[in-house]
Amino acid sequence: MSELLQIIGASLRLDPDLWRDLLARPDALRFRPALWIVVLAGLSEAIAQSTVLFMSRVRPGRMVASLLVNALLLAFGYAFFVVGIEVVATRIFARPGMDGLAFKMIALTYAPLILAAVTLVPYFGRAVSIWLHAYHVLALVVAVAVSYDLPPAQAALCVAVSWGVVHAVRATVGRPLRVLVDRLRDRVAGTPLMDRGELKRYYRSLVERDR
Repeated sequence: MSELLQIIGASLRLDPDLWRDLLARPDALRFRPALWIVVLAGLSEAIAQSTVLFMSRVRPGRMVASLLVNALLLAFGYAFFVVGIEVVATRIFARPGMDGLAFKMIALTYAPLILAAVTLVPYFGRAVSIWLHAYHVLALVVAVAVSYDLPPAQAALCVAVSWGVVHAVRATVGRPLRVLVDRLRDRVAGTPLMDRGELKRYYRSLVERDR
């Protein structure tokens, strides 16, 4: 546990030596602690988005199950994003592949998102969310720069292109999968969950009612 906390602290400091040490000694960090960072980040993100569960009147037991499902879905998204970075770095920037090590290197960049649950704080939540995700992107740039020996500008471009490729795939061939994921969430919650549009309309109705 203490090792995991030290790793999270170094990631939050954007310390390049964290990724350099892992690059020099790949066996220094096992995959399981690295994956725990992603799972904790996913769980915190799920808690931050739990308003949808409350508004949909999900029962406590199903709410816990829904939070765990959302955390696992973020972990799958992380794996997909790592593959995207690996493809862009090797195909476009002609860098040697990292193979399995890339999953550890990128997992460490999810440390800022462990604090995502803080975004539930009224008034400041949106600003905190933007800051945490920006911090996550900065950590990604540092990790990619060290992992693939790229200048910061090229590392940032690699992250941006990877993000674009992943989202393009999700919006096209990944659309049927998104439908299945939505059905899975509804089934685990035991009721159809409100989407973002419905949630915005609900908040708008509350504001208009209080006027």
